[in-house]
Amino acid sequence: SLVVSEMCIRDRYLRELPNPLFPVALNTEFFSALVPEDKAKSKKQILEVVKKIPENNKRVLKRVLKMLSEVSKEPETKMTPQNLAVCFVPNLFGGSDYGSDALRQQATFQMLVTYMIEDADNITKVL
Repeated sequence: SLVVSEMCIRDRYLRELPNPLFPVALNTEFFSALVPEDKAKSKKQILEVVKKIPENNKRVLKRVLKMLSEVSKEPETKMTPQNLAVCFVPNLFGGSDYGSDALRQQATFQMLVTYMIEDADNITKVL
């Protein structure tokens, strides 16, 4: 389908960027924004960190989030926000080595991207 083709093209584009779409310098702020027991609070805090992303990255992120949100709503793709997050996290945050805590950090990134896809309408308004 056209949606799947677009998703593959954007995934490849993100993979080939010289720097990740989410700057490494903001990782700690993104981690701190997550409040696992309070999804609404997490989404609000994530929104504040997203505002700090460089302008060029914001433009790309806006399109990526809109696309991922649309894909997650298409029943024939069977891709939930969580599934899409698993696929896109390495290309959004960079596939670099996060050391001995890599699994926890990967899970945190996946939760962040899941929340962003679920809240794409609000996040894209500030980008």
